[in-house]
Amino acid sequence: MVIVIYLLLGPLLLTLSVYFKIKPPARINHIYGYRTRRSMRDQTSWDEANAFSASLMVLVSILLNIFQAVCYLFLPGEKAALTVCVVMVLGLLLVIPLTENHLKQKFGE
Repeated sequence: MVIVIYLLLGPLLLTLSVYFKIKPPARINHIYGYRTRRSMRDQTSWDEANAFSASLMVLVSILLNIFQAVCYLFLPGEKAALTVCVVMVLGLLLVIPLTENHLKQKFGE
């Protein structure tokens, strides 16, 4: 069962990332999208933040799928799953400062 969940993580993340890239949230909301104080400042910031973060998420997802395949081939099941989960969380967390920095450079403080 762990292997099935493990093998679905990368493709699921890629599917969600592509979906948000194709269909980003149209209006500022508190339910979904890239929601930070800086991104929710105005509609222009919101649109830019969601477009930029979705592109990063697609990149992270593609790299994660490649990493997941390599881990699956060379590491035992549970160790591979744990390694991929840690890398996935770190990759997803990296999207936040990169997006915030992009917004800061584009729109200022």
